[in-house]
Amino acid sequence: MVSENLSKTESTVNLITECQSQTTEALDSSNSAGEVIQEIELGADRVNDAIQHMKM
Repeated sequence: MVSENLSKTESTVNLITECQSQTTEALDSSNSAGEVIQEIELGADRVNDAIQHMKM
């Protein structure tokens, strides 16, 4: 019984560790996506500014 509980505990710890790793990867991806979105917004603002200057 003790050995079965130990095995289950080890499995649980391994799963938690794997989940933490995947969560970190997801956070990194989210941060990267946020940076890309900011770059796109900056580019769109520049295009908009250029168009406004052409209308003058």
